[in-house]
Amino acid sequence: MNEFFRIGTILGFWVAGVMMNVVKGGVNTIIVCWADSPNVFEMNHPSLTREMADSWTSVFPEIDARTRPVYTSNVSV
Repeated sequence: MNEFFRIGTILGFWVAGVMMNVVKGGVNTIIVCWADSPNVFEMNHPSLTREMADSWTSVFPEIDARTRPVYTSNVSV
């Protein structure tokens, strides 16, 4: 019985680790898209952009994310 618990615990941690890596990849993708092309990201996801800018400002109040320089993107929408 103890052996099944150990195996189940190890497998549970492994599956959770794999799933959390998928979530981590998604979060990293969103942050990179926001940092790379903020104008394009704002056009496609305005509410998420506002939420991210507000979160950034609450963590780093001396740097306002809403007054960041406007980047020109070569991506046509």
